[in-house]
Amino acid sequence: MASGVEIRTADRDLGLTIALWIEDLVAAFFDANPSARVVIDDDGQAGRPFRKNVLQRRPDFRASRESDDLVCIHCTSSSIVLAGRPNVETARKLMVAVGVARDPSPIDHVQIIRQQQRIRRLTAAALGVAVSNHACRFLLRVDDFPSPFAGTEDFLRFHRIAREHELPYLLAVTPFFSSHGESRPLSDSDANILHACVTDGVQLALHGFTHVSRYRNYASELAGMTTDALRRELERADAQLRSQHLETIGFVAPFNAYDPLTFGVLAERFPLICGGPESVSALGYRAGPAFLMRSLYVPSYREAYDVTLNQPGRFDRTLAEAAGLTIPVTLHWANEVRDGFRSFRTLCERLRGRTTRWSDLVAAAADLEARCQCQ
Repeated sequence: MASGVEIRTADRDLGLTIALWIEDLVAAFFDANPSARVVIDDDGQAGRPFRKNVLQRRPDFRASRESDDLVCIHCTSSSIVLAGRPNVETARKLMVAVGVARDPSPIDHVQIIRQQQRIRRLTAAALGVAVSNHACRFLLRVDDFPSPFAGTEDFLRFHRIAREHELPYLLAVTPFFSSHGESRPLSDSDANILHACVTDGVQLALHGFTHVSRYRNYASELAGMTTDALRRELERADAQLRSQHLETIGFVAPFNAYDPLTFGVLAERFPLICGGPESVSALGYRAGPAFLMRSLYVPSYREAYDVTLNQPGRFDRTLAEAAGLTIPVTLHWANEVRDGFRSFRTLCERLRGRTTRWSDLVAAAADLEARCQCQ
């Protein structure tokens, strides 16, 4: 993307997120129109637009060609945060309570894909360029090292399969994993395994501290922590990982559970923060990848979360709508042990040759932010 993109949104994260989603379209436009400008504006509207009734409803996103060398994109927070669905949320919780479903979140990744594709189509029409029909690409995130549900040999089998298929992935590591009420730092053996994985192209994310919830009735290690306590725990985790010569590029909350206060502290330190179905209670129905508090927030939702536990056909239907996008796929490696990694091998065949390194996404986002003119 050339430097001809001007972001005039009151919420800088909103403008940068739209710019990230349409970067390839704008680059094609500038190739044909080197002196052109693209302006991303929220028209002075903060947050979701006020709607009194259907007749006064304003679109959350529109793009128009104002002249030969100027395209204006008008957006609101509704462009990147989907509307709440309280009735569906209640229904999902009831389904979980009776054991029909595992995920209580009323959002799935198909909704995210359709929102991004709608924005890309409207933008492409204004720019006069074609929307990419290239197959989607993937980011692969793997949670829970160590895991209470499977051992080291099982993890090494998982890693070997990923390596056979040349899949880079982000591994979420807990530095003081707690088991049977006792936490322990990563052992030298654990560190050696992680070093071998990093040599093979794996990148690491901090996955909380002990992976133990602070509450009996709500799974979250972070919610309710004071900022001082959180910063102390982060320093302790950093010191432990540094002592074992391990580096992280992002953060994955245990149980995907954040609150706005702790997220702000994390965003001070990490250029990448990952989320999941449980994150919506604090962060909303947020599409991603997206800028949030100047970090890159990348959530995975149903159909892209623990996908090998579902029917493969559902995953394929999701991908059929995702041309030109990047889909973050999240797995818990210990779950793949259940069927002897057969499902994981099937998934690997779909991801082979189409999986991006997480650091490449982080670098691209940082480069985009540096090139856009934010006012």
